[in-house]
Amino acid sequence: MKTRVESLELQILRMLNSRMSLTPKEHSNYLYLEKGYEGEVIFDHWMEEVENGFLVLNDLLLEHRNTKFQIDSLFLSKIIRMFEVKNFEEIILLKAIDGTPTMEWK
Repeated sequence: MKTRVESLELQILRMLNSRMSLTPKEHSNYLYLEKGYEGEVIFDHWMEEVENGFLVLNDLLLEHRNTKFQIDSLFLSKIIRMFEVKNFEEIILLKAIDGTPTMEWK
């Protein structure tokens, strides 16, 4: 499994936030990144039981036709499952990119 790590941007904003006052835009971005990372960590915890039999890749940054995109989690076995994780005010939204239903946890 590719272990999930905090983005460099989140690490930098976290350090800056503890040492100075961020601009409103920077602070908003910092909170957005913190919530996103928190939601992904919660998702990883939930999926620990499911991981058996899958190769799990987290935080993939890919490029296609000069466009970069990120996949939160990719589960590989005989089938491929891609997941996009969103963390909205105590609701974790889990969207499987392959057409399976969206799930929410509160």
